[in-house]
Amino acid sequence: MTASAADRFRLGARNVKMSLLASSMAGWGNLGRTVVDETGLEGKYDFVLEFTPESRAGSAQDSGGPGFLEAVKKQLGLRFEPQTRAVQVLRLDHIEHLSDN
Repeated sequence: MTASAADRFRLGARNVKMSLLASSMAGWGNLGRTVVDETGLEGKYDFVLEFTPESRAGSAQDSGGPGFLEAVKKQLGLRFEPQTRAVQVLRLDHIEHLSDN
């Protein structure tokens, strides 16, 4: 991911499975929730996505570009559909410092 001078981001990749693309989207868009691939699409895809980060979208310095969700819809033709479901989470209960041997 690269940031341009106008505070826009441009993501690009080749030979990416839809499951990897979906799992990465939560971080790229600061969505605050897990993204699960339910497209049913097999194979690998190339893509380029350009967007203005949501925290900056609508600000006085807005570059005029679309926010993350709008860019995904218009540029990749994908749609997010909020759902509630069980997901696996790794929980760390305790940590111990290693002792010198």
